[in-house]
Amino acid sequence: ILARYNETGSILPGAIGGSKPRVTTPTVVKHIRTYKQRDPGIFAWEIRDRLLADGVCDKFNLPSVSSISRILRN
Repeated sequence: ILARYNETGSILPGAIGGSKPRVTTPTVVKHIRTYKQRDPGIFAWEIRDRLLADGVCDKFNLPSVSSISRILRN
């Protein structure tokens, strides 16, 4: 547990097994679209960084770059 805390800052166990797609909340989708409207040239990885920096998401529910790209395409 101490090693996990030193590595991740959390005592919660990590995911084991396959990848379950995370559902992006409507609030996060709204922020993603707002960032893109304000700066049409912004990259998906920059949006991801901004979601984290602005406190919209934490590192456990942060959408992947590909998820952000998919949201922007739809």
